[in-house]
Amino acid sequence: MMASDVSHDPRDVVELADGSMVALVNEYTGHYYTPDRHIYKAAFLKFSPEGDTTMLYPPMGDTLFGFNTIVTSNNGGYFVAGISIFPDSTTWSLMLLEVDDQFNKLWTKHYFIDSVFCQDLTKLVSVEDGYFAFGYIQYSITGGSYPYLCRIDNSGNLIRYHIYPDRAPGVFEYAFNPDKSRIWLFSPPTLDPINGASRAVFDTNFNHLYSEAIVAIGARLYTHHWKNDTSFYLSFSGDRTGSAFQDDELHIGLYDTLMNPIYENEFGDYDSFDYPAWHTAISYQNNDSIFYAGTIGMYIGYPPQGYTNYIMLGQTDEQLQERYRQYIGGDGYYHAEFIKSTRDGGCFLGANRYNHTTLVNDAIFMKLNCLGELVYLVGQDVPSYRFMLYPNPTVSQLQIRTAIRGYSFSIRDMNGKLIQEGFSEDNKCIVNVEHYLSGTYVISFTANGELIETHKFIKH
Repeated sequence: MMASDVSHDPRDVVELADGSMVALVNEYTGHYYTPDRHIYKAAFLKFSPEGDTTMLYPPMGDTLFGFNTIVTSNNGGYFVAGISIFPDSTTWSLMLLEVDDQFNKLWTKHYFIDSVFCQDLTKLVSVEDGYFAFGYIQYSITGGSYPYLCRIDNSGNLIRYHIYPDRAPGVFEYAFNPDKSRIWLFSPPTLDPINGASRAVFDTNFNHLYSEAIVAIGARLYTHHWKNDTSFYLSFSGDRTGSAFQDDELHIGLYDTLMNPIYENEFGDYDSFDYPAWHTAISYQNNDSIFYAGTIGMYIGYPPQGYTNYIMLGQTDEQLQERYRQYIGGDGYYHAEFIKSTRDGGCFLGANRYNHTTLVNDAIFMKLNCLGELVYLVGQDVPSYRFMLYPNPTVSQLQIRTAIRGYSFSIRDMNGKLIQEGFSEDNKCIVNVEHYLSGTYVISFTANGELIETHKFIKH
């Protein structure tokens, strides 16, 4: 389906009326974190309800281009924000694209800002007479990101924009307040005048009104969803509660408009960098079925040969109590890009897996039903588990993580001899295997009298 010598980066997705999904996928050559990385082109990747796929490339001539985000347009099709790079240029321009309901290109428009290295719009909000668009700009590859607010009409004309005169690392999240009279900017630390994690407030003409601190330490990589006119869910990456050292987790909270917490929870693993999905970490259509996705064991830069990690994908109730969690991967290096709830009560995941042979990211897409069962998988085969084991191989301890509470386990050697049995009421458990002989063992997990799954682990 996709060229093996080109990286594919899932960015966003929309659901069509017939249950099909259309994802934005960027193709690029070269490698992240190196000067040779270059956006090549982008495509609409359509998934039928059964998982059959079609790649649709909008015609752009010699212009290099990438997609960022998509919404239903006010003209009956779809409106896309992205970037474009003209021939013989290294500067990114803002690209706006409208397509019809069959994803045929109607028009594109490009906007260049002098002295800007790149400009990205990461959020589109449709209003009656056009769109608000938000993102960031960068003046250099290492200079941080400046908040970037735009107003666009229905024909794709850029009416006005504002660049906030200070920067922060990473990306920002934007939200309208309930009556859409104010724009909230959620920022990671260092943005003036707060310098810590903050919420900056603008009017709809992009005048900065005030800023206030967000209590969560080091909060960044936000996603928000309104529950009603008085409360909203906010996810972000932050330190594990009570940890004496940096231990990043995916945090999700339900807050009122004054940022007072109503419910809070955190998801991840102990002593590892666990990040929200890069573009959208939470999504729901039913208040009582909130989907989340993140990366356990995030590695900044290119992971070394043999490094493995997991994607976590789960569902909570409206009080953020976890119903289930899937651990996806464990046989390579994975990274969650977005999660999207679907009208049938399930969800759609976009992710990638780093290929140490070709040195590129291979895109992976999964559709799950309301019970967390796989409907279809597009990309290479990917293991999925309810229980996560690490380290594997191990020397002295085997740590078990799961969202299931109240399970039994049994460990046997490769000859079927029972070595150890146990029961745990907790979502985390440590098994002492220091006295085991070196070799391969099989551990089986049972809950409510049903065999859930079986794993192998190696004792050194």
